[in-house]
Amino acid sequence: MKEPFHFKDDLSAYSVDRLIELCKDQKNNDTAFNHIRQGNIEKWLNYIGEVELCNIVNETRKKQFNILNKHKSQKVECVYKRLSEQLNNRKFIKSLDIDKAIEITLKEYETLWAEILQNIQERNQLIGLGLAAIFTVAGFGLAPLAGFFTVEEISVKTPIEIQRIDDKVSDLKDQNNKIKLKKF
Repeated sequence: MKEPFHFKDDLSAYSVDRLIELCKDQKNNDTAFNHIRQGNIEKWLNYIGEVELCNIVNETRKKQFNILNKHKSQKVECVYKRLSEQLNNRKFIKSLDIDKAIEITLKEYETLWAEILQNIQERNQLIGLGLAAIFTVAGFGLAPLAGFFTVEEISVKTPIEIQRIDDKVSDLKDQNNKIKLKKF
């Protein structure tokens, strides 16, 4: 078992959660400040294998402890809040069932895809209706001009009498025969 973090003579932390509780307690503010400033908390976090949390404390210490107008309690608060956020994120991620999360994500994707397709269909219908309305209105507006742009052919039909040649020949023969008869 790993050694606890000895906060004060009578206070020790066996977990990061307990360490955060000790830092939050206003009675321990000066002690927490000194541990953070001296790097003791970082060393212990590294010792228990919490390298990520160690880096968070290190970054926060470098940023916050160089600000002169911040009180010790504000600087300590920045450190334990960042540690708490990271632990809460971890707990949240652990509480997620990955398979269930994937299933939920796929269902959301399918639902979203169905909504997108429906929106596309609705828009296409609206576009079609809009175009139909535009062409209808344009047709009404251009209808009076239809006669203006067309060329009409006018044709006059006059009856022409055409006799068949056979009829003409027979008529001529008849006349010819009449003439011959008259001569005799």
